[in-house]
Amino acid sequence: MRTQKTICIGLSLSPTWVSTQSAKQDPNQREAILNPSYYIALSKRAEAAKLDFLFRPDAQFLNIDKGNQAPAFGGIDPSLLIASIAHATNHIGFVSTISALFYPPYIAARQLQSLNWITNGRVGWNIVTALKGQQNFGLKTLPDSEERYEIAKEFTAVVEALWASHPNSQPDQYQSSESRYSGSSIQQINHQGRYFNVEGPLNIPAYSQPIPYFQAGASPAGRDFAAAVADGIFAATPDIDCAIEFYQDIQRRVVSAGREPNAVKVLPGLSFYLADSREEAYRLFEQTHANADSRTKFRYIESLINLDLSQLPIDTVITPEMLPEGTEAPYSQTHAQLLRRYICQHQPTIQMLLSAPEVNGSSHWRVIGTVSDLVDEIERWTDKQACDGFIALPCGSEQSLTLFLEQVVPKLVEKGIFRANYQQQTLWERLQSVG
Repeated sequence: MRTQKTICIGLSLSPTWVSTQSAKQDPNQREAILNPSYYIALSKRAEAAKLDFLFRPDAQFLNIDKGNQAPAFGGIDPSLLIASIAHATNHIGFVSTISALFYPPYIAARQLQSLNWITNGRVGWNIVTALKGQQNFGLKTLPDSEERYEIAKEFTAVVEALWASHPNSQPDQYQSSESRYSGSSIQQINHQGRYFNVEGPLNIPAYSQPIPYFQAGASPAGRDFAAAVADGIFAATPDIDCAIEFYQDIQRRVVSAGREPNAVKVLPGLSFYLADSREEAYRLFEQTHANADSRTKFRYIESLINLDLSQLPIDTVITPEMLPEGTEAPYSQTHAQLLRRYICQHQPTIQMLLSAPEVNGSSHWRVIGTVSDLVDEIERWTDKQACDGFIALPCGSEQSLTLFLEQVVPKLVEKGIFRANYQQQTLWERLQSVG
């Protein structure tokens, strides 16, 4: 058994294993995944496997193009969902997503600190800057990437100041006078900034353990922000070379920010389609995507790299020379760069391109195969210093989830890649122990 490195494993609370096809066959499935009891059962299974945390992604809009798919990217508010299911577990952590663009920092600070008390220190914060949804908050356009992260920096600083404004104290230390706290440890923050004006103090005391931060920025500004403040970064790394490059870049930025090289845990998304044989796994993948709307994919490609492929034969080879120069993706420059990189490296046919992770899977690391295939791939990425763990995204069917929890994770424990039992109570402490 190895002893040199153990990894961190999170599981997405967005049920990626519920495919469009299965949802159509079972009309009750959509309703089931909006019921907290569904997530209570899932959290118990994940805790039995000793996973580090459950992660709830979120967006403040609904993508109408994908609105008929299951699950659509949305659903129950992350903080409310976590509050409703945390009582059913004792150890597993929960990571809630809160936007720095669309939330007031006071509300974010209060929600997160409330969850920290409700979970006894098992909550984390996924800080997002948002790529869409501004129309729902009175904005015509989003700020550019640089400004979004400037807003996020100030937002995070205000949240931290609010937490510090109300230290963890015993009730008998509070002395009320005319409905105000007069204890000297509780103070206003009187923040007057470029983007936020907040008086404080927060109306809930800080928990005894910090709340760890997660971030998913892949642009230079996003990486710098994560390197400066985050404890974990979610990464879009479709292959191991991309992952190693990303990992090393984050370490350089972390050191430049004055922190220890391993202060930020790199956790790529890992989507997988599992079955008892590779042939069956590939059938599962093909069945899951058999009815995918190619028009949506063509629009996505065009939005990223300004290349319209919809009128070309499906066996057309896409070469680097076909890529327009000097275009800027309105949606995500990072995903545009990953898509360009894939085309330059592979020169795929249109058919190959439409099934690539860069087009069909948010550029996640992807494995289609058996339990052993997935275990071997995780071990390879770990040995090559490509990640510190991953966010599990079981796909295709419930079978992928079950095989992961009941077979993949135990095999990782046997190999010494993952710990056998919980050793720390809080999510903060657990993240510090990874490595």
